[in-house]
Parts: sequence; structure tokens; C-alpha cells
Amino acid sequence: MSQQTKCQPLKRVGLIGVPFEKGQKKYGVSIAPAALRSAGLIERLKDIDGLDVKDYGDIEVPSSERPVDVDNMAHLPLVSACNKNLSDKVSQVLKDGRVAVTIGGDHSIGVGTVDGHYKVNENMILIWVDAHADINTNKTSESGSVHGMPVALLVKELSDYWPYLPTMDWQVPKFSIKNLGYIGLRSVDKYERLAIEKYDVPAFAMEDIEDYGIHKSIDHVLQRLDPKGNKPIHVSFDIDSLDSLEAPSTGTPVRGGLTLREAIKLMEIIHATGRLRAFDLVEINPALGNDSDRKRTIEAGMSVMMAALGFSRRGMTPRGILALNCIFCETDPKQNDMIDVEKVFEEYFSKLPNNQSKYVINEGISKMISRYFDGKVNAFPLFKVSINIDRKPVKIPWTLDKADKLNETKLKKRYQYVKMETTKNE
Repeated sequence: MSQQTKCQPLKRVGLIGVPFEKGQKKYGVSIAPAALRSAGLIERLKDIDGLDVKDYGDIEVPSSERPVDVDNMAHLPLVSACNKNLSDKVSQVLKDGRVAVTIGGDHSIGVGTVDGHYKVNENMILIWVDAHADINTNKTSESGSVHGMPVALLVKELSDYWPYLPTMDWQVPKFSIKNLGYIGLRSVDKYERLAIEKYDVPAFAMEDIEDYGIHKSIDHVLQRLDPKGNKPIHVSFDIDSLDSLEAPSTGTPVRGGLTLREAIKLMEIIHATGRLRAFDLVEINPALGNDSDRKRTIEAGMSVMMAALGFSRRGMTPRGILALNCIFCETDPKQNDMIDVEKVFEEYFSKLPNNQSKYVINEGISKMISRYFDGKVNAFPLFKVSINIDRKPVKIPWTLDKADKLNETKLKKRYQYVKMETTKNE
């Protein structure tokens, strides 16, 4: 298996809310965008190192519909109108140079997100993360709910299996099923399985993930769809791909799904490719379950989205801070001796209230100065920082002229300090 090319992840995000639920039959999924925002989604995304987040608001969702004559396809005019508006908005976000992040809403909105993405990047690939394949037509669907049909509406290979769909003239199926892959399947209808096998769609059901693990599963899908590793990636993530114990507040839960850890790892792998350009999060229903269920589901959805956009479980570095100011010393820069580290902390915590100033070793600036001198100086510049609370600190930088060998105790170094300059009060 060849190595996938890694690009630099895009650090600009455009958030789109879709308060739409007519693709299925249960109330509540339309309030998910508001619930996610009120839970602090935007603030948490902005905490991701270097991420520029712009909220484009909610798209306009029609409230009335005219009757159309299509069998077994509920609320087609509303689904169509919503997805047309969404397609235009996704295209706009992508043209603005941002990753299009869409929060639904039921999974019927996948028609609009993928259509809008395809208009900008025709070479895109689609990863459908779901317990269900969503590739039914109105002739094969048992429920007549459009949230089980978006993939079939999108792929050109199945266009001949549809009757004429009034109000859907704006959407011409051009996306190829050859660019589609599934992760997390475990509730697939018989006609859906027939379509998947007929077109040899790479589909990792839960039994496959149990055998190969999430890393090998998504690597195989990406290799199949994009062996050169240069195509934009669209992930459409249904929260019911997670096990219902992880995300109970959803309309069609299925036991035996992905763990939250597997889902986060999946999105971390896709983020690391640098090619993620669109991400949908759908089917969260805050009206289902108790408060604990709602909180768990929303938290799971936000965790998956944050992983997709670069959040690291190792922790994020604080913005605007280049060094770790954590070691304090009481020594005078005119002296040559540094106090050893154990004494540093002991004396700092015991005497801090009675002293007016300390010296802070700044590791980041130390490395910068060391590089400036081509590594010939082992520099640990010191900042004299006033701790008086009635005025702002005065910072006096110091650096090293030379560094001698370790003394006999090997616990401290002797330095010759040279005062460089004094900054003004900040």
C-alpha cells in the first residue's frame, strides 16, 4: 500500500447551521444547531490552535410546501428547497477558502452539502460515516423518509432508478459512486447491499472494523478512493455511527457501533491528511432522551468535530505564548552561580510573598538566542519580573556570554551574565 500524500490542514473554517428535520419523522433534530452553539461549540473550535472560525449562521429553511406526485417520498418539496439553499452556501464557504462545516439537521441535508462541494471540487471523495448506507430510492425504501436516500440521489450511477422528481431540477447527479466509501455500517437494507456490491463500494462495516481496526479501515478506504492522496475529502458523519451508549439522543440508534475513541481517531487520521474540505455532523436530536443523554450526545458530536478540525488529545498550546515561564531563581545576575532546580521551586513557593522580584528562565527565547549564535552559546536568558501588584511588571532581559562545563556536583552550571538591554514598563 503506497503512502498517502499529506498536505497542510486548512486552518480556516466556515460553520453552517441547518435546522431541518423533514427528511425523517421525529421532532427535535432541527434544534441541534442551536443546541450545539449554546453548548459552546464555536468557542471550543476557536480554542483549537490557529483555527479561524466564521459562523455563517443558519440557512433559510422553508416552512410550507406544495403537494407533488411522487410515491414513497415524504416532504420532497421541503427537502429540495432546503438542500438547494444549503448547496449554494457550502459552495460559498469553500470559495471563501474555508472548510465547510455543516451542522444539521437530518441526513437528507447530505444532498446539499455534497452537491455544493462537488460544484467547487469535482475530484472530491466522500466518506459516509453511518450505521446506515442511505442509498435507498423511493422504490426500495421501507419508510419513505428521505434521510435514507441522499446517497442514491447524489450518485450518477443510480440516476436511472429514479422517476422524475418535481422541485429537484436544480440538482443533477454528477458525483460518481466510485468516489464513495463507507465506515461504520451495521444496519443495511437488502437493496442497499446489492448496490454496494454491484458497484464495489469500499464499505467497512462494524465487523470489518473489529477485525482490522479503525486505522487500517480508513487507510484502506482512502487508498481505494484516492491512491495518489491528492483529492479533497468530504466526510458526512451521522451521529448514529456511534454506539447508542455513546450517543443515545438520535432518531435511529443501533447498538454495536463505533466507540467515541474510534470516531475521534478516524477524524484525526483524516485531518492529518490535510485534505478535509467539508464535514457534516447530522442526526443529533436533543428532544430525545433525558438531560444526561442529550449532554452525552452533544459532547460526543463536538468531540468528533473538534478532532476533524485539528484538536489534539495531547493538549493545545496557548495562543500568543512562545515559551514556558515556570522556573524561578533568586540569584543575582552579577553572580556566577545558578541555584539548582530543586532549590528553585522550594525557595520560590516559600519566599514568594516576601520578595519583590524573581528571575524567570525562558526556554523559548533561550533556543532563539542559541540559534542566533549558531548553537555556540548555551543560552538561558533571564527575565527579572516584578511581582508588585500595584504596578505593571518591568522586564529586564539577560543572556549569556559563555557557558562553562558542569561543576563537580553536576547539578548546576556556572554562567557569565551580560546585561543586554532594559525594556520600558509594559
